[in-house]
Amino acid sequence: VLGIVLLAMVPPLVTRFLLHLDLELGLRLGDARGMASDLAVSGFVAAALVWLAGRGGWGRWAGALVVVLWSLVNFANAEHVRELGAMAGVANTGYLADPTFVLGSVFGAAHPFVLLAVTGGCASAFWVGSRRHPVPALRGPLIGGLLLLVLVWLWPAGPDLASWRQSHVTIHQLSRLAGLGSSPASSTTIRRAASADLAGDLRVDPLPRGSNVLLVILEGVSGAYLPTIAASHGFEGSIRMPELDAVAARGLAWSSFVVQQRQTNRGEYALLCGDYPKLRTAEPKMTELAGEAGLDCLPSVLSDAGYAAVYLQAAPMAFMLKDQFMPAAGFHRSLGATALD
Repeated sequence: VLGIVLLAMVPPLVTRFLLHLDLELGLRLGDARGMASDLAVSGFVAAALVWLAGRGGWGRWAGALVVVLWSLVNFANAEHVRELGAMAGVANTGYLADPTFVLGSVFGAAHPFVLLAVTGGCASAFWVGSRRHPVPALRGPLIGGLLLLVLVWLWPAGPDLASWRQSHVTIHQLSRLAGLGSSPASSTTIRRAASADLAGDLRVDPLPRGSNVLLVILEGVSGAYLPTIAASHGFEGSIRMPELDAVAARGLAWSSFVVQQRQTNRGEYALLCGDYPKLRTAEPKMTELAGEAGLDCLPSVLSDAGYAAVYLQAAPMAFMLKDQFMPAAGFHRSLGATALD
């Protein structure tokens, strides 16, 4: 039983260690809550594996499959955290059927050899161990998981650390599905921003007639990478982009703003249409409005002013239904990866 329990602990603890290593994060007290969450869920997974180990032939196959899925869930969540700074959600599973996502993200894992070693090693260890020591006892792993789950429930998450550092993705998602993971503070911030008095003088001079307008969206580039903006928050990161920081210093830049949420189809919608995205990870507004006519977005406004609006990106246009949304938003032409070949 102990061997199976330790085997179940490996994927969440390894992925948490890799995230701290990749993101160069020091340990805080809230991280202990995250590790307790990992161990709590691992206890329930271990209990399932112990039961399957005692079922004979089909149980060994099913248990090995559970080990593989358990490892993939943890590594997939780590990839999501690494790229977007937040835990993955149930809604993200739909992208597994999209070839663009699979080729760009699934086959672009940060630590493929560690993924293969942990997944294959844990599955093999279960297969060999369950053959030699079929065990039907469930009491130990279940009690341990329940005790740790109660500890996590009694230990409130702090506001100073990201949620992924203080919880496991399964606990986080179950809490959200149960309505326990709402964020009143975020809703209050949005309401205050939306009701702010925006009257006043223009901060920039009007463009001369006939000028071209170029909007460049840099995904995954944090303000923490710009020393001037990072300094305003008392932060000094290991990644610096001095040339982009110089551009920001010459122009108009904000060190704090209402976040447009994560994922391309949420952030780009907010940027192009001047509308807040959904605060929860429901179907994005870009998806809902794909194919609609006459959207009041920036490309439409520019078109009314006599501009020919063109959208260009390096990914396939069909991903996230951009091939349908961008024309609806007012772009005359929408060019994707095939245009860059």
